Amino acid sequence: MKRLDGSGLFGTGKERERVVINVEQAPPDGDGSEYNRALRLNPSSPLLSEYLETCE
Repeated sequence: MKRLDGSGLFGTGKERERVVINVEQAPPDGDGSEYNRALRLNPSSPLLSEYLETCE
């Protein structure tokens, strides 16, 4: 996902700021790793913060 993001697949600049990408496992482990993946895959932004708050 990180490489695809780097290639611009999810947009660039302002366009990318409107997208949150994540990879989740089902069923979740319950260890919070989905939050860590979201943090690694996305630049810091208000949208990412909102996503993480909603997931809690």
